[in-house]
Amino acid sequence: MKWYADSLGRRTFQVVADVFLLCFVAVCVWLGKLVHDGIATLRVPADGLTSAGDSFRENMAGAANAVGGVPLFGDGLKTPFDALSGSGQRLADAGTSAASAVDTAAVVMGVVVSVVPILLLVVVWAFFRVRFVRRATAASRIVGTPGSTELLALRALTRQPLRRLTPLGPDLAGRFRNGDPVLVDQLAALELRSCGVAGKGGPASRRVPRLA
Repeated sequence: MKWYADSLGRRTFQVVADVFLLCFVAVCVWLGKLVHDGIATLRVPADGLTSAGDSFRENMAGAANAVGGVPLFGDGLKTPFDALSGSGQRLADAGTSAASAVDTAAVVMGVVVSVVPILLLVVVWAFFRVRFVRRATAASRIVGTPGSTELLALRALTRQPLRRLTPLGPDLAGRFRNGDPVLVDQLAALELRSCGVAGKGGPASRRVPRLA
């Protein structure tokens, strides 16, 4: 697999793009954690509500047990305290639910802030990088093989933009059909340059036309 171009300028651009991607991922992860931690602080009141509810429930339950031992009137006196203890439990449950909702919101927002931008950039980066790797790997495998120069020249003639073919001179199709060796070498070098591959010492690697 060929991950980087042979030309210095294009290879530098690819390395810079990779470094930018890594930095972008790191920044997104940091921002996601920042958002998560910021939202997570909102559970402090919910935790306080849970703690107050538990404390109130325990106190009322203790009071109910205490008055429940009073002869004759114990059961009647215990009922209101039991009701208050149940209210404390409901208060604690409300605090627990609020804390759980805050935790969920913190996780969701942290993921949205960090993962979504990372996925979008990685998809764009992978599209261009995979396309380059496939072309560069295929081109590097055929360089120097029999007929590779003519094949590369034909691909250049049919696939390269006109702005890159125009500097090679007039009647490109006719000269190619006539087997003009200079044009064939130039076209092959143009295709290799487009694929990010340098020639292996042949004419195509020496006669690289200047790209527009």
